[in-house]
Amino acid sequence: MSADPRISQELAHFLESGLSVVLGTRNGDLEPDGAVAWAIRVHESGDRVTVFLHEWRVIEDDAAWKAIRAARREFEDAVEAVLREGCETGVFELRDTRLATLGFLGMINYSYQWFRPGGRFGARAIADQLSGTYLDGIRSTG
Repeated sequence: MSADPRISQELAHFLESGLSVVLGTRNGDLEPDGAVAWAIRVHESGDRVTVFLHEWRVIEDDAAWKAIRAARREFEDAVEAVLREGCETGVFELRDTRLATLGFLGMINYSYQWFRPGGRFGARAIADQLSGTYLDGIRSTG
């Protein structure tokens, strides 16, 4: 199935936004825990996330998918690198950074299913609570 080019453009923009935030850690702009919190905020930012998470399988065979899949993997790798850096600097305690990355992405990727604008909590409040919950679970106590 061929995708509407607008979907591919939305997906690419979403991934670029998230990647730039997470890569800010690599440039020293953010500490690892700040990068995790901001990645969630970007993720909760609206329609691009919903389009990406709902439609990515629709364009799997589309020519544009190859670049989007590569960007998606780059985002995953960047999140994992932030978690690894946090472990190396003593900010986080994790047994397995890959599993922690997949758990993190699973937590935030499913939120588009239940989040409703104008609901009990706004996107920012949800992002703050999810990041707090996640970070409290991985932050070093030593």
